[in-house]
Amino acid sequence: MAHPEMARLLRPGGVLTAIWNDRDKATAWAAELSRLIATHQHASGRCAELDKT
Repeated sequence: MAHPEMARLLRPGGVLTAIWNDRDKATAWAAELSRLIATHQHASGRCAELDKT
């Protein structure tokens, strides 16, 4: 699991923060961006779950 690895890498008293982005496909430009990414994601070998929604 990831937790033991995070604990191993952090120094004592260290903090881990996770940040990620999600596109709001309600706007036309973001919907088009998602469509373009979906069109090319298989060619790049990248398969992002968030792009499928």
